[in-house]
Amino acid sequence: HKIFCLSILADLEQSDFLKGMLESIQVDHSNGSPSFLLSQLEYELKNKLNDQDLHAVKSLDFSATSFYEMERMIQDEALDILWSAIKPDEGVAQEVRLSANDIRSWMDENKELLDTVESLDLGASGLKCIPPEIGRLTELEELILSSNEISVIPPEIGCLSKLKGLTLSSNKISVIPPEVGSLIILENLFLEDNAIKQLPPELIALHDSLEELHLNGNKFTEIPEILRAMSTLKYLWLEDNQIKASEPTPAEFRGLLYFCR
Repeated sequence: HKIFCLSILADLEQSDFLKGMLESIQVDHSNGSPSFLLSQLEYELKNKLNDQDLHAVKSLDFSATSFYEMERMIQDEALDILWSAIKPDEGVAQEVRLSANDIRSWMDENKELLDTVESLDLGASGLKCIPPEIGRLTELEELILSSNEISVIPPEIGCLSKLKGLTLSSNKISVIPPEVGSLIILENLFLEDNAIKQLPPELIALHDSLEELHLNGNKFTEIPEILRAMSTLKYLWLEDNQIKASEPTPAEFRGLLYFCR
């Protein structure tokens, strides 16, 4: 439920929060009694809403069932998109649409076929989230998820230990999870045109592999300190952020083959 709340946050500005919430889930106005999920919402939103909006949130009753059903529906839809991209040409009836549970069962029984998937392009495919099952594709070397509506990167991304290229540009991502630091042979990371403000310290684990990093079009207010330790970094994009133009270029970056800020 917390992940789903965060995905709503990344998608909406303060003034549009209540409108978007009402459009996205079922809300019961009948008794004005907040459910247990409201405490989670208040925690996540305490710095996001003004007092008037927060008072309006307290007057609503968010159904736990509605949250669960919505989150499950979004994940199942994402799994179906993933399945459409990786399903084999033989052994599966192409005209039959499997349920999400059937897809998971097939994955359990056919790991050797999942291990043949080394590159996956789901760019502009309508994804609203990354299904947790992405972590089963442990032989992936290239993953493209650009131009979707993704707001949360699941921890299962850390299972893709052979990944060399990860493209998450043009989504609605505000937080990079620490598990990305587990991708210790990652060479190219595309994160441009999102809403990212900072990088997790765990990304220091990429200091011997990362060569190209796109952070342009985000919400950084300063050059991330962690980048100073990226000894293999050759190409760095930082333009269209909120970094002061007067901030000097760190000496560590002057040897880059390409540095744009």
